[in-house]
Amino acid sequence: MPAQKGFDTITFIARFGFGFLFGGIVTVLLTLGADLTIASIIGVFILGGVICGLLTWRYGDRALAFFADLFSWW
Repeated sequence: MPAQKGFDTITFIARFGFGFLFGGIVTVLLTLGADLTIASIIGVFILGGVICGLLTWRYGDRALAFFADLFSWW
């Protein structure tokens, strides 16, 4: 019987942290043209960061490859 794969805290922190920073920075850069307050910019950063962080944690390298393909024109 194969051993069950458990939750790896270090992998979660690394993947979620990178995805959070990447998602937050990209969403803020995409909304720079809008007339937003500081509170709105922080909210956009957190929202984009959490969404991207969860996707990166769940799908790992496939999510990172998708983001790289999505922003390859940039």
